[in-house]
Amino acid sequence: MTREPLKDPLDALLAQAGSDGPSPDLMARVLADAEAVQAARAAAQAVPSAATDPAPANRSWLEILLGALGGWSAISGITAAGVMGLAVGLYSPDTISGLISGAGLSYDAEAYAVTPDMAALWTEDGDV
Repeated sequence: MTREPLKDPLDALLAQAGSDGPSPDLMARVLADAEAVQAARAAAQAVPSAATDPAPANRSWLEILLGALGGWSAISGITAAGVMGLAVGLYSPDTISGLISGAGLSYDAEAYAVTPDMAALWTEDGDV
């Protein structure tokens, strides 16, 4: 008793679909539509409207600065980097290395003293 090999219905469907290509009429319509869209986009980019692109004389100095730096998303990144730089600059290297190495996750009280001792700077050399 011999068994006939099982035929995958997907193979038959793909073979049937692969034999027919798109009609030339369909391809001509798709290409004409694509050319129309490209022409419309080129025309829209060539002539800026006054509503979407105000003249530089009508823009405030803050808008000009924001545009030069890349907008609000760039400003937020610059601000975050500045705050992090200030925090690393204020805290001692020992504290930063302790936090990076995981000492900040322990429960002893010394690990949480991350503020610099400003009193030592004020009373240096008997200035105060």
